[in-house]
Amino acid sequence: MICCIRTKIWGGLSLLAVFSFISASCSPALAGNDNVRKLTDDTIKAFIQDTSHMTKPRGEFLSPDAIRAYLDTHLSEDARFVSTITYNLPNMPPQTTSISLDKAKFIETVNQGTESIEGYDNTVKITDIEINWWGNQAHVKTENIETGFMPIPTENGGTGESMPIKGHSFCAQTLALNDGVIQIGNAICKTELTFSE
Repeated sequence: MICCIRTKIWGGLSLLAVFSFISASCSPALAGNDNVRKLTDDTIKAFIQDTSHMTKPRGEFLSPDAIRAYLDTHLSEDARFVSTITYNLPNMPPQTTSISLDKAKFIETVNQGTESIEGYDNTVKITDIEINWWGNQAHVKTENIETGFMPIPTENGGTGESMPIKGHSFCAQTLALNDGVIQIGNAICKTELTFSE
């Protein structure tokens, strides 16, 4: 059962928090992420906020194609995302797994996650920002809370009732300025996922 659950939630929770996730809307604020001259606390906060909006319920923000285009622009070509996830399922001992994704797999995972999680929402709190002297690279730490409902797979391959899930993540990520565009270079997250009956 936990293997099936792992497969379904691979991208739904946790990695979007990397920014994260993660883990974009076509709001006017997104325009502020292009033609950035220097990384500052304000430009970084705006970027993290815009990126976290990408995972809000579909129909409220961007289409999957628009999300893919946004991520393709704002992830570096050699981006790498690593997450250690602890699953807490009712009446079962906690289980931990680690995943590592490159840019292409991460974008694919985000799109799959929007399909598998219902009523998804998240909040992102920036806990630390360190910008280098030139203002072209920064290390950012975030704390993320994610909630939603996931249909549980049945033995015959269908889906059963939806189970409430909550994710609590701590992430460290590297941002860089590339031709006026803020990009995520890499991110490491530690996530705890709790499933409720």
